[in-house]
Amino acid sequence: DPSYFRYFEDVDLGWRGRLMGWRAGYLPQASVEHVFQGTSRRHGRHFVTIQCMRNRVRTLLKNASWRMIARSLPRSASDLLWLLQHAGGRALAEWTLAVRDGLAQRGAVGRRATLDRRAVERFVTWVRARDAGSCPSPPRWEFIDRALPGAVSRNALRPEITMSDHDFKSPSVEMFLGRLSSDAPTPGGGTAAAVTGAMGASLVAMLANLTVGRKKYEANEELMQAVADQAADERARLLELAADDAAAYDAVGAAFKLAKESDEEKAQRSEAIQEALKGACETPLAIMERCVEVIALAKTAVQYGNKNALSDGAAGAEFARSALRVASYNVKINLGSIKDAEYAKNARTRMDEMDYMGANAATWIDSRVNEIWSS
Repeated sequence: DPSYFRYFEDVDLGWRGRLMGWRAGYLPQASVEHVFQGTSRRHGRHFVTIQCMRNRVRTLLKNASWRMIARSLPRSASDLLWLLQHAGGRALAEWTLAVRDGLAQRGAVGRRATLDRRAVERFVTWVRARDAGSCPSPPRWEFIDRALPGAVSRNALRPEITMSDHDFKSPSVEMFLGRLSSDAPTPGGGTAAAVTGAMGASLVAMLANLTVGRKKYEANEELMQAVADQAADERARLLELAADDAAAYDAVGAAFKLAKESDEEKAQRSEAIQEALKGACETPLAIMERCVEVIALAKTAVQYGNKNALSDGAAGAEFARSALRVASYNVKINLGSIKDAEYAKNARTRMDEMDYMGANAATWIDSRVNEIWSS
């Protein structure tokens, strides 16, 4: 919508896209540099605050449910009163235009279509939490072909596997531990890390679900529902990665078994081994990424969740931190055999960054809960 000029145009675009059936995509390799108030500072005092207020009101009226609009009225009224005191008639004029434009455009993007309501609310909740500085990580949805045809194919490089060998969702705990302790090369530490991370995500979801519906925490209900939903998504992703890790290591074993009689066969075998080793690094790196997300969710849950269930959220963070470290071991052992120096350097950088972020957030959670329990 070009009439936004600046502020909240990204929120409006994402919101309208969701309402029209599109899904957001996350590109971890993208890098964006933002110069804070690079252009707005020249427009004078209160310009940024007025623009943000106007476009927030307009975006809500244009896209949100009436219930959500009603819940936002106290903040909108507070912003308007502050601006009337400091910017006078200009603020009132901008607010009036925002209400007019928002109501005029309401319903223009197909609000009556069938919607994934929880996903929309989760997105909006994150935007609000981000503004409050309480939610460090955005919700991440995978690409689908409708959004970017052919841009991402999760199965393109994945070897064919049988669920009887790599199904870690349905077996009993005893059966899984029995397979883990056998002399078979898989499942191993990477799979165990993914399952442990999924357990951590479940505990974070538990804290969030024990918060939702409690009158004492009504103000944080939308945020906690978003945490519960995202934690459930992370659990599902980590269980998928448990199977992926076993399959990736099986691919390494298969590459080592290739023929090596002729020079050509030796070269092909060596290339296959190197590619398989990279695949065996990528899966634990993905596990680490998911665990960082789980710890970030745990931080939000511990900060705003049910005080009587903080131990579950803190335990979830510790499970995720352990899984993060174990997954890094699998990355390191495979990097030792990879000849591509540039790939190894980049993988170590990614690994170290995630290890640092996860450890810092988990340490904060540990300090926070111990501070609460000792007070």
